[in-house]
Amino acid sequence: MNCLAYVSNSIELPVREDKLEQLLQRARRFNAQVGVTGALVHDDGSFLQYLEGETAAIEAVMRRVYADNLHRNVTVLMSGSLAARTFPQWLMACTRVTQSDLLTLANAQWDTHLAQSAADWARDTAHDGLALLRRFWAHRSAAHLAIDDAALRHPLP
Repeated sequence: MNCLAYVSNSIELPVREDKLEQLLQRARRFNAQVGVTGALVHDDGSFLQYLEGETAAIEAVMRRVYADNLHRNVTVLMSGSLAARTFPQWLMACTRVTQSDLLTLANAQWDTHLAQSAADWARDTAHDGLALLRRFWAHRSAAHLAIDDAALRHPLP
């Protein structure tokens, strides 16, 4: 199992909700086909996306991201192996966050969990980007989600 996190910016500002919804629907369909799960957080044209899946599947998603004319300044924060999926139930969860939250996530140390032991992983270190993202989603109330969580549930191994 592999994972990848990246940040990017939209060329269109502000990002229209209907365009974002279309992008999400396409991404969820493709992710279901290739076996990718993950989460997307955004604020006013800035995005952070975290992906989980097999190497070839993540590479296929990233080819689409690089080819999408809505993205610019794509910067990979982290790419590596993962013992188990963090978000197995989400083809692509998505929510709007504050600019401060997005900056905190983007500036975290995303590669620290790749070298951690299972005991370290369980402790969720404070500056680990994935640990921050996991805690962020754990504390989000259903009322703040920009999508219908039940519609996204599609567990993958």
